[in-house]
Formats: sequence, C-alpha cells, structure tokens
Amino acid sequence: MAIEINGDTGISGVNGSATTPAIQGTDTNTGLSFGTDEVNIVTGGSTRATMDASGEFGIGTTTPDAPLHVYKAGDGQTPVHFQTGNGNGHLYFYNDSDGFSIDSGGDLRFVTNRSASGTPTRFKFQNDGRMLYGTEGSISDCRINLKGDFGNNRGVCIETNQSSADMVLLRTSSGHAGIISSSGTSTTYGTSSDYRLKENITLVTDGITRLQQLQPKRFNFLAEPSKTVDGFIAHEVQAVVPEAITGEKDGIEVWREGQELPDGVSVGDNKLDEDGNTIPVYQCIDQSKLVPLLTAALQEAIGKIETLEIRVAQLEGGTN
Repeated sequence: MAIEINGDTGISGVNGSATTPAIQGTDTNTGLSFGTDEVNIVTGGSTRATMDASGEFGIGTTTPDAPLHVYKAGDGQTPVHFQTGNGNGHLYFYNDSDGFSIDSGGDLRFVTNRSASGTPTRFKFQNDGRMLYGTEGSISDCRINLKGDFGNNRGVCIETNQSSADMVLLRTSSGHAGIISSSGTSTTYGTSSDYRLKENITLVTDGITRLQQLQPKRFNFLAEPSKTVDGFIAHEVQAVVPEAITGEKDGIEVWREGQELPDGVSVGDNKLDEDGNTIPVYQCIDQSKLVPLLTAALQEAIGKIETLEIRVAQLEGGTN
C-alpha cells in the first residue's frame, strides 16, 4: 500500500499487521501498524503497544481498558520499573488542586496533601523494613511506630462486623503466646495458660511470706507531677515475682545483632542519643502476674482464719 502525506490529514492510506507493519524499521518485523481504529507499535514481529480509538494506551496488551494499561505476562515479572540517576524517585498523583506522592530515597514515603506547606509524610517505610506513621523521624527499637497529634481521635482502631471475635493473636517462635478477644461490649486480654503447655506444676505454699515482701508505694511520675498514684517499683517487685517485670534495673539500649551499625560501633556497644548520652530502657510491670501470689496468700490467710474460728468456738464451748 502506498503512503500518502497530506498537510491536513498527515500520513494516510497505510495499514499493516504485527508481521508486516506499514512503517518499518530496519527489518520487516519492527515498526508502526496503522489500522482503522488503532495504532500499534510492533517489535520482533509482535504488537507491543496499542493506542485504541478512544485514546487509551496499552503496553503489553492490544485491548487497553484505562488511559494507561500496562500488562506483563509471567510470574515474577515487573510490569513497571521507575529509576532515577540520583537515587531519589517521586511518583505523583494529582487532581486539579491537590494530590499525593510516593517518594523513594532509600526510605519509601507516602505523602498526602502535597499542596500543603511541608508536604507531610503519612507513612514511611525505612530501608530496614520498619514502618512509621505520622512522623519523619527514624526508629530502631520496634517494627511499627505510630506518632502524631491524635487529639480526641484514637491512634488505633480495630473493628469487626462480628458480635465476637479474636481481635489480635500473639505468637512467638515457640507458638501461641496470647490473644485479645472482644465479645459484645467486653474485651479479654488472654495470655496462654493451657495445662498442655506446662510441666512441673506445684502449689504455691509460701504466699503470705512472699506477699509480705512486696512494698506498695505512693508516688507520681515525672511527666505528671500533680498526680499521685498507688503502685510498685519495678525492681523491688522483680526480687519477689520476677515474671511480672520486663527489663533490667538501670537498663540501657545497646546495638544488637542484625541492626545496621554505624562506623566504629560493634554489637553490644551502648547506643547514644544526639547529645552523646546513653538511652534508658525502662522496666515495666504486668500487675496481673501478681494475682496468683495474692490468691495463694489469701487462701493461706483464710485457712488460718478458719483454724482460729474453730479454736475460738472450742474455747467458748469449754472444750480443748
């Protein structure tokens, strides 16, 4: 077919196929194919991209169903690859007045409200896989960090359309460790307690003795000087009920195996803050772990009371 070039209509009178494109490259299997409703880009004897009559453009497909439709057949294939020369990439999505972007510069950031001052980062994935919400900072002591001015809003909401459900399941490398369940308007915080997980089971026989070693205190936290509360000092409880306490007295953060170490730093070295000071790791208490001891002590006390009641009854009755 001849090619006609017209100033008003451009190139006309041409068509072709994937095997014989109308406008050819250096061989007959590469070029452009013009049909009545579409334009095709042909390489290697196959149609690689198509612009259809509605203006939709398909890469890897001859039937695009969006303004830009990218398709790549085969498992493990990457349909789109964005790369910049300086290591920082930005993918922008906009409407007429606002939008968001996905930014990558070692870390991956999801930014919304691009028109606002500061273009706030909403989600950030550090290059070590840790995720932050609401902060541009960095973390090394946890996998997920939520931060922000939540005001009267809740930081985290877990919702189900069921009347009762297991909301959070906790596992370690040893298996099931606990669960948070909701039913109706109540919530249960459960730690594993099945007898099949335990051995060497004995009764607590020194409940009163150990209970008397606990030292309840009144105090205020440094962050709330005007609020006085009842409670315990962690390391004092640790000496009596060690399973109720996490952490060690005067603990500090150290660099651990698997973390990205700064130059000149080894595993086990102390971590330092921006001012060169060590970073405290504070002890915590799970006061529910005191319940077994309190129960054992109360049972012992009840036993003593019942013995005394019997003795008093005998004395009042004139018996020995």
